[in-house]
Order: sequence, then C-alpha cells, then structure tokens
Amino acid sequence: MRFDYYGTGDSDGGLESANIERWVDDVGTASNELLNISGCKQRSLIGLRFGSTLAFLHAQKSSAHWQSLTLWEPVLSGEGYLAEYGDTPEKPINNIMGFPVDSKLHSEISALQLSPTNIENIGTINCVTSSTNHYQEKFLRELGCHAPVTQSMIPIEGDWAKTDEFLSAMLPREMI
Repeated sequence: MRFDYYGTGDSDGGLESANIERWVDDVGTASNELLNISGCKQRSLIGLRFGSTLAFLHAQKSSAHWQSLTLWEPVLSGEGYLAEYGDTPEKPINNIMGFPVDSKLHSEISALQLSPTNIENIGTINCVTSSTNHYQEKFLRELGCHAPVTQSMIPIEGDWAKTDEFLSAMLPREMI
C-alpha cells in the first residue's frame, strides 16, 4: 500500500500541523488498514528514503511482529538528510522537493538519528542502497546484532536530492 503522510499529497491536514510522530503513526494506520482490508496475517514494511526512516521508527515502537522491514536508500541522520538539500546552519532550507518545511519540522528532522535498538519484533531487515558509507555500514553491523540483516547494493545514476532527476529517474529493475 502506498499512502501520503499527514499534510502531504492527497492526505488530510496541512503540513504546518504535521510532525514526525504523526507520520510514524500514519505508518501504523496504513498497515492496520491494509491488514483489515486484505485479511493477511503477516506484516512487512517497505520504505523509500525518508519513508524508510519513518517505517523503521514505527517498527521500533510497535508491538506488532514484522516479518520483514525493507529500508530502500534509508535516511539514517536527519541532519545529513537536510544537508543533501543544501541545508546549513547559516541558511536553513524551507522546503524539501517542493514540500514546505517550517522551523518546527526542520528541527524535528534535524534531530533524527536512527538507533539500532528495540527491533526484536522484526524478522529480517533488508537494506537496498545504491552506494554505501561508513555510517551506514556501522548502522547495519549494529542492526545485525539484533536481527538478521541483508544488504543489496545496486549502483544507480542520479541524485535523490535533485527533484528533476528523482522524478524522471528510471530505476534499474534490480532496485525494484
């Protein structure tokens, strides 16, 4: 199921009243709705970029068992994520890919730092990336102490932070 987080796309509300906690709760609401509609008994989460972050945070706080969690190009650091869009302490950004970001939401995103704890309820964690870095490798090693982790690295061209490239990107079949 694909859905829009509160205050974005076709969802209810305005972005000015959106926050990380509400978006994390949206993941649970969507998951529960899908279970009710489909009758499935097993749950898996897949998130792309910041959606990976929100899916991970929801799985951490959820009491449900997740068969798997797929983190596709996960955002592990909010500060690093904002920097990808040109954010600096001297000149904070006010939008991400066309979505407005007020100072409150900016602060919440900036403070995010995923922690590989409280994940005993996840069967397998799959990480799909187009490149890797020291921070990501360390995070995955630490995750592997708590749950089985697989990593697939599939190089692609383009830059997630450039809206035109992202919206018109042709992803390799292996990424999908």
